[in-house]
Amino acid sequence: MTQKIAIVGAKGGTTKSSTTAALGHLFAAAGNDIVLVDGDPQGSLTRRFGLPRAAEPLSAAPITLHLEGLTNPGSIRLLPGGRALESAGEVEIGEHLKRASVLGADLMLIDTPPTIGPMVRNAMAVANLVVIPCTPGQESLDGFGDMRAVARELNPSLPVRALLVLARLQTRILAWSEQAFAEAYPRSLYSDIVVPHEVAAAESGTLHVPVTISAPKSRSADAYQSLAHAIATDLGLSVPRPKVA
Repeated sequence: MTQKIAIVGAKGGTTKSSTTAALGHLFAAAGNDIVLVDGDPQGSLTRRFGLPRAAEPLSAAPITLHLEGLTNPGSIRLLPGGRALESAGEVEIGEHLKRASVLGADLMLIDTPPTIGPMVRNAMAVANLVVIPCTPGQESLDGFGDMRAVARELNPSLPVRALLVLARLQTRILAWSEQAFAEAYPRSLYSDIVVPHEVAAAESGTLHVPVTISAPKSRSADAYQSLAHAIATDLGLSVPRPKVA
């Protein structure tokens, strides 16, 4: 069966598309077959790979991505995003995700818009795991609680995990956030995994590849590799290879 991860968030600019792209690359490098679903009308994930948004994303054919640097690759296919997703309802989105599921991948990663609407609800309803990238601070803590509550309404046993991103290391706000998550939502935060605020990750978008390809020795790439290992352990997937020093 295809394992499904919903990447969700209560606001934009929290690296959902970057996280989806990096995880897709790492799991494909381990030999897994991957399907990426760009569920955002803005098509951020699609454009991240240098591709145009689809005029009709609900019927667009999957696109095979050819990424450099894969020595033992699985496949990566993308269902592109596009503006027509804005008007799609619950039933249409549900059918769209079913269409992705029947492609027979080992792992499906669903990138979602920053709103609790049909795409987010459907993605969480089918997911085996929900990952919520969070910037340090009270706003993200509150947003995580809102998204977690929706996920638990759909499936009370669904694992919902937080990932701290765009963090400036060794700062008070980061330390506060780690402690606040531990107290408010025990065992929800991916502890000891922090995607830092760094130029390498920002530049990867302009190069149209994940940061794990554009800057494999960066701290961001290292954090995503740690995250992929944690997810692989939880879901029983092939584990990405360690980073080459």
